[in-house]
Amino acid sequence: MAINWKTTKRDYSNVQVDDTMEDNQGESQETAGGNTGLPFGLCKKYGINVPQGATPRDAWNLLAGRGIYPPWTEKGKDQYNQESRKKDDSENTNNSEYTKEVGRVFESLKNLKIDYHEVKRLNKNLTSDEIVTKVAGGDLTGGSCVSAALCYIANKEGFDALDFRGGESRVYFSHKWDEIAAIPELKTIEEKDTNDYNAVKRLVEHIVSDREYLLITGKHCSVVRKQEGQGLQYLELQSARENGFKQLTMKVLKDRFRCQKNHSTYGYAYKTSSQLIDLDNFKALKEFSSIMGYINTPIDKQQKGINGYEK
Repeated sequence: MAINWKTTKRDYSNVQVDDTMEDNQGESQETAGGNTGLPFGLCKKYGINVPQGATPRDAWNLLAGRGIYPPWTEKGKDQYNQESRKKDDSENTNNSEYTKEVGRVFESLKNLKIDYHEVKRLNKNLTSDEIVTKVAGGDLTGGSCVSAALCYIANKEGFDALDFRGGESRVYFSHKWDEIAAIPELKTIEEKDTNDYNAVKRLVEHIVSDREYLLITGKHCSVVRKQEGQGLQYLELQSARENGFKQLTMKVLKDRFRCQKNHSTYGYAYKTSSQLIDLDNFKALKEFSSIMGYINTPIDKQQKGINGYEK
């Protein structure tokens, strides 16, 4: 059953609004008489797990990852319109919090009961090599190519995220990728063909030098780029020994991406999807850090190591 992403009708009449208050002073506002139950209710509504013993300020910090702020702050004052402050007999008012595509992603993640680990901003920007050193490793999960690539992208965007969680998180991002690709802000370029190599050939025509892209084809997902004098390269993130950008050749498409020249069953050919996304498009997805919260993994819970390998 689909979630109806609507603003819940609540009474904020008991909230003391101070227009001069800064965004990071929500806790003192609540101490002065604000609605301390509000952030916990919103966390429950949006499927955000709140640690036991968390304070209202902790809950507001988690909500900030979804772009939701206290109604008495500068950022939050316009998020709660007059309709949300009074009772309304109509419970079907369409006031969607997300686009239907993003809502579908959060619905799936919530239904799978995947733990949420807040993604915070990095203290400083990292180079590509620093990000690879941070996030890559021998894959001990069932195959985390998608989530590892998204983790690289998140760090490129300034978010502190780790992967190799495995479990339902890995399964969702590997097997339900089309839900992510359908998000309009990502502007996914898709080619369908019975021959993966032909699809990739058409996709790489869109690649501009010195820009990075996400390529999904065959049975693999990887960041790719084209650099002058070096040609096409793909990013390895799952090796126990050597990670980083490597040459993207026909042999790599066959052995690493497991591309096929023909997809058929019982003598009937069928087309499969190959996709390309410009990494800069993730900047337009304001919910990206919230989605990454379902990938982000505590450092001591990462399933990677010397016994892991490329999958």
